[in-house]
Amino acid sequence: SGYSFERLYVESKSPNEMDGSETNLLGEQLLSSGQLARIQVADVARLQEFLTFDAYATLTVTAYDTDGDRYTLLWHPTTDSWFIKLTLAELQWPDGDQFYLTVENQTGQTLWYLYAVPDSYFLEGEYGSDLLDWDLIEDSDELTIDLAQLEYLDEALQGDSDEPIHIVAIDANDVLYHKVYYPNQDIAHVVFEAEEVLEEGQSLSLYNDTPADLWFLYLATDEMVKADDYGRDLLRDGIWEVKEDFTFTVNPALVQDNQVLHLYAYDYLDNEYHKEWKVSDGWTLTFNADDLSEE
Repeated sequence: SGYSFERLYVESKSPNEMDGSETNLLGEQLLSSGQLARIQVADVARLQEFLTFDAYATLTVTAYDTDGDRYTLLWHPTTDSWFIKLTLAELQWPDGDQFYLTVENQTGQTLWYLYAVPDSYFLEGEYGSDLLDWDLIEDSDELTIDLAQLEYLDEALQGDSDEPIHIVAIDANDVLYHKVYYPNQDIAHVVFEAEEVLEEGQSLSLYNDTPADLWFLYLATDEMVKADDYGRDLLRDGIWEVKEDFTFTVNPALVQDNQVLHLYAYDYLDNEYHKEWKVSDGWTLTFNADDLSEE
């Protein structure tokens, strides 16, 4: 790494779950850059069940250098080498203006597209900009990306945020894979596996039978309504004209358990139209004058 390590841990939990009871495998020693530390299996006896050949476990190797910077690496004792090298690639916070995340592909397919979006985008089926550009992630390969390049992730990347980021990948067969990543809780490494296929959403078709063109449209859960946060405008910069249809894809996560969702539409005078909808009501819906909210 170019820096000396003063603390080293091998654990079955993430660094954010560490509570001070862990054993520093370096003891009072410093591990200088380029040097090797031999860890006796007896020193990690509590991890014996994870170190057997048939355990197929995932452990976290965490090191802290003398500046307090953290390095993390996922280690699979059954399949990975027991010669573990920590480099700058494992540095959790390489730069104040960057936020690196390593994406590993274990799907059995080549990943052609990669997206990272906040909750508000994901719930609307919006994936933002492709992070791979001209790159591909072949099966069993990994790629490190900088999440800080996406302005719409700024809030989720704040140090005090508990908002998740949704990592979505698409392979050559247009199969979608999905992982939820908490930047202030999880280590900066996600692994896509074959079973993490994302179910595609259905389209909800709306018809504007109100007396006016509608300028804003929102879809919100009960929790969002209580928090007075309706998410992003589904119309973007468009206008939903009278006697016209508007269709959008509903995220499958929103229609689980047939929960009630709220649709809010506003005309240019800020008159509010409100409809409640759940998937059992069907996938076509009409806004009319009767949906005008009372003052």
